[in-house]
Amino acid sequence: MLDKFIIAANWKMNGTPAEARSFAAELDEFIREVQPQSEIVVCPPYILLNEMHGSFKKGGQNCHHETSGAFTGEISAKMLKNAACEYVILGHSERREMGESSELIAKKAQAAKAAGVKVIFCIGEKEGEDFESVISEQLNFAVDVDVIAYEPVWAIGTGKTPSLEEINSRHKFIKDKCGLQVMYGGSANPDNAKDISALQNVGGLLVGGASLSISSFTSIIEAK
Repeated sequence: MLDKFIIAANWKMNGTPAEARSFAAELDEFIREVQPQSEIVVCPPYILLNEMHGSFKKGGQNCHHETSGAFTGEISAKMLKNAACEYVILGHSERREMGESSELIAKKAQAAKAAGVKVIFCIGEKEGEDFESVISEQLNFAVDVDVIAYEPVWAIGTGKTPSLEEINSRHKFIKDKCGLQVMYGGSANPDNAKDISALQNVGGLLVGGASLSISSFTSIIEAK
């Protein structure tokens, strides 16, 4: 089981080789100087993984459930491992919106575990959905995973977040259900990172848009 607070950058479909190299160099310098207690993970697009090197962990944003084969455009967990990835994000709501089922995501998690890649398993409810029923159903498939990332879908990229009380109680509900460390995602940024990170049941932050700027991302790290 993981226990270090995790701060992960999900770049989504953003970045150039030059931007990736610059970001990695500045982040590496920052980590060596500040020596944060958190585990820092950067998850860029696959083609930028080999552009990023430093005293941080790397992760993928997705993987296929098969190890190889005729799957045009897909990346296997073994390929991520070969690209020095220690983590992979699975089940992000943006992937679920494209039709990925919980059953498929569970297969991907199994493949990642077999390849030796730690799984950040994303869960979250849409606006108007019942939190406990949706989350309980999604957690039924969180078998071969290392850490949960709770991202209320309505908060992702919107600038809206649940109250601190809601975040803490929802993380406790998830921890009690699965016994795993739970990260928060959904418009995490330098303005709210300190308060969210201080919550008893929050074990990390999964950062989207705010991770694209090195100054923004390092501010989030410093907030912890």
